[in-house]
Amino acid sequence: MSISPMLPVELSVNGIEKLLKDVDESKSSGPNGISPRVLKRCAGPISMYLYAIFERSLATGTLPHDWKASEEKK
Repeated sequence: MSISPMLPVELSVNGIEKLLKDVDESKSSGPNGISPRVLKRCAGPISMYLYAIFERSLATGTLPHDWKASEEKK
């Protein structure tokens, strides 16, 4: 069985901001407890930080420690 290399992933601050602005505010919060309303309303300011995190994660092949340690609330 051969493993194919991953295709390049193209990210942009504007693309991340658009995705955040398209979040459905009527949905419940994720495991991190952040309300979709907060994500949507703060899309502009936080998109550049998320971009930096995603780019670094892709470049190093690692995830931020907090992402690996998160658990769903029960």
